[in-house]
Amino acid sequence: MKNTATTKQKPNPEPTPTPTPTPNWTPGPWRYEQGTKTVRACPSNYWLATMDSWDGAVNHTANARLIASAPDLYDALEALLTQLEGLGVLLPGGTEGQWSDLEGLCVAQARAALSKALGEAKGDPQC
Repeated sequence: MKNTATTKQKPNPEPTPTPTPTPNWTPGPWRYEQGTKTVRACPSNYWLATMDSWDGAVNHTANARLIASAPDLYDALEALLTQLEGLGVLLPGGTEGQWSDLEGLCVAQARAALSKALGEAKGDPQC
């Protein structure tokens, strides 16, 4: 005979935080090596990108510095949103409390940037 008794679960008073996806890119820090025009991972020295082109682009150094800062920018933005959630200013899972339009837009842009970095962005324009 099967046991058909069910147990009632207690309601969870705390909202469950949304699990953060684990980035799968080469861990930082990254650095720009101007002599070879490459972006490399430290200390592994993995070659991540070459900053050279035949189409006349001349802003290689600026582009390379932005690329090299990507892991740090991602970590900083993720930490900021996590702290806001911890303070109760943001609710886990993307629900904001009372925000001005500008504050809500900034939070939405931050979350969209993290999603884009993880390859989760929907409707991302193609070049």
